[in-house]
Amino acid sequence: MTMKLTNLLNEEYANTKNQIVSDLHIHENTAFFQEIFLSRSVLGADEISEIKCDKMYQNLFNKTPWTPEDIFLLSDKIKEEEQAFYFYDFGMILSRLINTHHLITENKNYLLKTEHLEKKLPNLCYRNNGANITIYGSVGNGCCKQMYDGIVRILGNCGSLCESMTDGSVSVEGNCNWNVGTDMKNGIVTITGNVANEIGTNMRGGEIIIEGHAFTVGNRMKGGIIRINGNIELSVGWRASYGEIYNKDKRVYPK
Repeated sequence: MTMKLTNLLNEEYANTKNQIVSDLHIHENTAFFQEIFLSRSVLGADEISEIKCDKMYQNLFNKTPWTPEDIFLLSDKIKEEEQAFYFYDFGMILSRLINTHHLITENKNYLLKTEHLEKKLPNLCYRNNGANITIYGSVGNGCCKQMYDGIVRILGNCGSLCESMTDGSVSVEGNCNWNVGTDMKNGIVTITGNVANEIGTNMRGGEIIIEGHAFTVGNRMKGGIIRINGNIELSVGWRASYGEIYNKDKRVYPK
C-alpha cells in the first residue's frame, strides 16, 4: 500500500512539474523571484523572526498574483548557498504563503520540493490551517508545529514534528530524527520509520503511530494514544497521568 501511494504521488509530482514548465511564462517567473529576493535582502539577515517573515510574505502576496505552482517553484529554487543569510527563513515563508493562499482562494492542494537540499528547511507547514500539502524530500525541525487542520505527507525524513498540534493528519514515509507530538492536543501522526528521541511528551490527545523503533515514549503524558510497532529502547509513561501506550499491540501503559 505504501509503495503504491509513493508511486502515485511521484507521478503527480512529475505531471505537476511538466504543467508548470508548459503553462507559466518565463518573464512572469523572473519578476516573481526578483521580488522575493529583493524583499528578502531589504529585510536583512537576522535570525528567524515571525515578524520579519510576516512582513515579507504580506509584501510579496500583495504585489504578486500567487498560484500553487508559484509556491512549488519557490521551494524548487531555494539554494543552500544562501543559507548564511536567509536560507532558514524560507520554511516559515512557504508555510505562511500557503496559509494565506488557502484562506483567500479556498485552494486545498499544494506541493513542495525539498529533495534537492542537503540541509533541511525548518518550520514547513507551520500553523497549517486546512491545506493538503505533499512534500517531496526531507524536512527540518518544527514541521507542522501548531498545525490546526489539514493533511501533510512527507516523502522523506523529518526533524521535530507536530509540536502543539491541534488537529489534522500527518504522515512521514521515513524516520524522525528528533521529537514527535510534544504538547500535541489532537490529530493523527503516522511514521513508517524510527523516532530518535521523545514521542508524545506532555501529549494531551490524538494518536501517534510509529511503525519502527522508539526511544522514549509518553513522558508526562496527559491523554491520547501512542502505538509503537517496533521496539522501545528506554522509558514508557514516565510521570504520565492519562492516555494509553501500546507496544506491538500490547498495552504497556497503564498496565
